[in-house]
This record gives sequence, C-alpha cells and structure tokens, in this order.
Amino acid sequence: MIKILTHKRNIEFLFLAWLLSLPFGTSIGSLSIGFLTIYPNLLLSFALLIPLPFVLKKWARPNIIFLAFISLWLVSAVIFAFYKGKSEIILFDIRSLIMQLIFTLLLFTTYSILGWTRFKELLIIGLRCFLFVLLAFGLFEFYTGNHLEGNTSAKLYYLPVNFIFYAPLFVYDNPNDFLLYCLFILVVLLIFDDRLRTNRFVPVSIALLLALFTICAYSRLSNFLITIIVCFQIFQVILDVKKRIEIKRYIPYAIVFALMVIVLLINPVFIGPKYLNANKFQRNGLDITLTDSLILNDNGTTIGRKSRLVKYNEPSADEVRLNLTLNGLDLIRENPILGVGPGQFRQRHINHEVKRRVGTVVSPHNFVIEVLSQYGIIGWGYFIFVFYLAYELVLKKRSIARNNKNWFIIVFVSLPVFWLMPSAYLYLNIHWLFLPLLLIELNRIQVEENAI
Repeated sequence: MIKILTHKRNIEFLFLAWLLSLPFGTSIGSLSIGFLTIYPNLLLSFALLIPLPFVLKKWARPNIIFLAFISLWLVSAVIFAFYKGKSEIILFDIRSLIMQLIFTLLLFTTYSILGWTRFKELLIIGLRCFLFVLLAFGLFEFYTGNHLEGNTSAKLYYLPVNFIFYAPLFVYDNPNDFLLYCLFILVVLLIFDDRLRTNRFVPVSIALLLALFTICAYSRLSNFLITIIVCFQIFQVILDVKKRIEIKRYIPYAIVFALMVIVLLINPVFIGPKYLNANKFQRNGLDITLTDSLILNDNGTTIGRKSRLVKYNEPSADEVRLNLTLNGLDLIRENPILGVGPGQFRQRHINHEVKRRVGTVVSPHNFVIEVLSQYGIIGWGYFIFVFYLAYELVLKKRSIARNNKNWFIIVFVSLPVFWLMPSAYLYLNIHWLFLPLLLIELNRIQVEENAI
C-alpha cells in the first residue's frame, strides 16, 4: 500500500495535473459548501498529501522550520477567530493560511518523492502552460475587449470607453492581479527554466507583450518591472558580445542624447496628469460631462449653458495608497507583538476606525503592511525567511548557483513591487508557491554542494 501511495509515476501524474489546473482555481468545476469551496485543484492537492507521513523524515531542516512557522501562523489566526468571533473577513484570511500550509506540504512532499530533476521538469512544464494560458487569454481580451463576467466588467457598463476596457482580467477580475501573475510566473520561470533563461529573445518578447497590457491597465508598477526585465536582458546581450566594443561607433548617439537633454532643460515642459494635478484634470471631465445645465427662456427654448461648480473630494489613487499605509502603521503601533488579527485591516477600514480617509478602498495594497499590522511578530518571521533566502541564494558565495544568481537578484528586487501591486497578497496562490519553491532550490544546492 505504501509503495502505491508513493509510486513515482502516480505522483508525477498527480503533480502535473495539479500544475495544469493551477491557473484556473475555482473557475472550473467548483462546488461551494459554505466556508469551503471544493474544486479540482484542491482535490489534487489533497491527493498529493497522502504520501506525506512516509517522506516527512527526508525533509531538510530549513523546510521543517518553515513548516512549523506557517503552522504556528495558522494556529494563531484560528485562536484569534475563537476569541474575536467568526466573521467572513476573518475566515477568508484563515482560508488563505490553510492553503499556504497545503501548498507548502504538497510541494515538499512531491519534491521528496520525485527528486530534483523530475520535479524541476514537471514544474517547468506546468509554469510554461500557466504563462501560455495567461498570454493567450490576455491577447484575446486585449484585441476584443471581451472578458469573463465579474465585478470589474460590471463597472465597465457605466464608464466611457477607454483603454481599461481592453486590459486583460482572466479569472482574477482585476488587471493589476493579471499582470502580477504574468510577471511572477515569468521571473520564476527565468530561475528554473534553463532554456528560457539563456534565450535572449523570448523573455524580452513576452515582456514587451505585457507592456501592451500594462498600458491598458494604467499600471505603473508593472511598467517598472517590465523595464527592469528588458534592460537586464539587453545588458546581458551586451556582456555576451565577444568582440571588443568600439567606443567611436557610439559617439554620435551620445551627442544626440546630450542634445535631447539640452532641449528638455532649456524649454518649458508641460507636466501631464500622470505626475501633477491629476485631480484638476479629473475635475475637467466632471465639469464638461456632468455639471453643465441648460439656460432656457420663457417659452422653453435653449439660449445657452451655465456651468455649475462641483466639489471633487475623492482622494487620488496615490493619496489612497499613502493613507492605507499610514493607517496600517497606526495599527502596527497599536499592537506590535500580536497584531490586530486576521482580516482586521479591512474590518477597521469598513468600520471607519482609522484616522485617514481612503474612499471606498479597504484592502491594504501593501503586503508588508498587511502582514505586520495583522500578525505582528509572526509577520516579521515571514520576512526573516525572505531575507534568509536572499542571503543564501544571492549574497552567499555558492558556485553552483552562480549561473542564474543574477535572476535571483531580479526576483528579490521585484518582490517588493509584487507586494504593492494587488489589493491584498496573502490570498494569492503565487504567494503560497514562492517561498516553498525557493526553499526547494536551496535544498537542491546544498545537496549538490555536500556531494562534491
């Protein structure tokens, strides 16, 4: 019986099926039973956990420590729920912590059974398919303006047509989340996929395609990450050139670049709404479309228009993000050790128990604030693991990891931006994937170093 449960062929099939169903989540074959939603990927997750008791002793010490840590995290949230009382918001965060634990257990278990080589092969297939699904859906939505129905598409019925109508959403119902998934899967693939990492054309092509989606989504953070990826690839191409670069060939380009800078410096520059006076331009639109009233004579004939003054009091997007962060810092100061509890960042904003206005936005939009404000010292523990992995995979001199160490640098540079892109980060399955995969990579490196 034990041999059947841990048979490599069975685990390979289940793991590949799990990876292929990962992009779709609850959007295919789901069944809600109250607090829990059952769907194919979750059932495959439970199936992959069956061999866990037979391989637990094979796990590396950092993996065991991480498992104990996220288990403690979950237990603390459950205790809070019993103390505070169950609510939909609290249960939502507890579900995210349960899924974080399940993902960690099944990834470590599968790696222990299959070994690094086969685990990596299947992981690359799964992540490539994940990225293919995102790009294919993205192109369809970008060119047609058609989307799966959701809260975002419902809002489009009442908006004037603009770029946002063509921003891809897939099943995530949010253009920022869609772009986050695309960029995350791309950079993780560039860590593990040797063929993709050594190909100078494909990563840049994918990044430029995502740049089109970014324009529609008005996502500055995505644009920043895409610029990093493209510039890094171009830099690597330059380093790979064998022949000596002739400086004289680039002098004309340097001259015209200097002239471009001079033109900007000596001429007046109009600062657009992206960087200055965004509210002023929003008021322009309101004044034109919403505030004009007709002036009629005694017989009802129109003789002119009269503009009415409208006060535009909604905070800008940047102001909202800043206020969310400042409110989060207040919550951290309120209870720096235990935090205010799972789901309480949103609950406090819903109840208007914060100092600064944020309009209708209640999610943190900042993973660091989300974790530290709600979970206190446990949140700090999570980021200690991040710094530990950054040290081991980037700063520590490891000869085996040297070939792709530069991409680890890109990943850890991108990570803070990933944390800022979605409204909340804890509930995303890419979050549940990230640290377990890096811990597996570290374990692989340590095993190979010990074998030398």
